[in-house]
Amino acid sequence: MLCHNGELITVMRIWLEKEIYREEKAPKPKNDFSDNFLYIQKFNRQMKPITPGSVMGLPTPRQWIVGDGPIEPRFFKMDADNIFITYNTGAYMQDGKALDSTFVWDYKRHKTLIPSIKGGSPILKNVEPDRMPRDKHWTPYNDRGTLRMVYNVDPLRVLECNLNFSCEFVHFEGPDNFQFNQQRDSSRGGTPWILYKYPYYISIGHTTLFKKVSWDRIYNINLIVYKAVPVTRIVYISGPIQIHNEPMKGVPIVRKDYIEDPFFFPVSILQEDEDSIVIGGHINDFSSVLIRVRGIKRILEDILAEDSELPATMNGPPMGTIQHSAKHFATLFTGMEWAGLSD
Repeated sequence: MLCHNGELITVMRIWLEKEIYREEKAPKPKNDFSDNFLYIQKFNRQMKPITPGSVMGLPTPRQWIVGDGPIEPRFFKMDADNIFITYNTGAYMQDGKALDSTFVWDYKRHKTLIPSIKGGSPILKNVEPDRMPRDKHWTPYNDRGTLRMVYNVDPLRVLECNLNFSCEFVHFEGPDNFQFNQQRDSSRGGTPWILYKYPYYISIGHTTLFKKVSWDRIYNINLIVYKAVPVTRIVYISGPIQIHNEPMKGVPIVRKDYIEDPFFFPVSILQEDEDSIVIGGHINDFSSVLIRVRGIKRILEDILAEDSELPATMNGPPMGTIQHSAKHFATLFTGMEWAGLSD
């Protein structure tokens, strides 16, 4: 979602069909359609619809059993003429190689942009053999008129891009041959960053965890504070943000083969005032919802005050700190242990 010209513009992922029908008593054929499409609609400040809504022209051909089509749209703008939606999708590229990557929709000009990185994507260059390359969850922010994308949270890597999304790294931590590991690298992207007080930005990140024995997934969400200058670094990550059981358990879990616990997945954030934010996302891959979080001012002011006492040239935490912390906070919250905790 995005506030623009007094309107709230929302973009949502919808399923026009399910992935594979699995009803034992009523077998149905495999889905021959793309699973996911993006649906756009405008609302007023009271969140009443002011347009009927429509499906965006961004289908991608069915290529695999699951996960086709654009997902996880994130709305952001640089100015009134440059508004973008980032999204992830699986695609076959011109060279015949398949990947699950970040793409951009130019909202004003109605065209798809494929981001490029000077020197190539480090994740795609270092993907494990025979595995699907996945280069996604980039989270954008407007740094006083400059478009930047946090490419990876830990190790922290930041891109600077022009408005055609030709990008290069302006901050790069970790070894050149770093490989993403889904058990170890739990803290990933999240909502676009919004400015709290320059140079501090906030985002709601998502953490993907795997239970140590069953390997079922659990998703948590965390408040992350990021400092843009003079040294780019992650300042703070919270423990899991708790959401009341009533909305979480009132929505069915539709991907039972992968996850058995209710979850909320964040993709957007709006700041209402110094003490309140609204997080947009979905519950259980089923229902789009808005969640209001109050009481953030005291937490953020404490974080900023403590950070201001540190040297301005201080580097961020050592590589792996954010990932390790996210797992331990989740253990304290749930009492569970996770695959990859000792890595």
